Amino acid sequence: MTWFLVAILVLCAISLAGSLAMLARVTYVSSYRVRLLVLIDSAAQADIWSGRIRSADDLMWRLDYFNRIDYDTMVHRFWQPLDSFYPDKAFITPGATRPTF
Repeated sequence: MTWFLVAILVLCAISLAGSLAMLARVTYVSSYRVRLLVLIDSAAQADIWSGRIRSADDLMWRLDYFNRIDYDTMVHRFWQPLDSFYPDKAFITPGATRPTF
């Protein structure tokens, strides 16, 4: 009987550790995506002020590139570092041209 309670306690501890690890990953992914959105916003504003924006497509391509990889994919692929999802960071630099997807 006591081995059964010990096994249940161990399973609960493993489940709690997994939940805490997932919570940490969710927080890390969320802050990473917010930082990228801030950089996208500043790059788009720099393009607006410099006159490089001619249409809404010139403004939205950065967000389209950002949205190619969704939040859930970044959270559930916990073995992948976050920088590997966006290896080319050209979309956050001002004056960058639209890549071909």
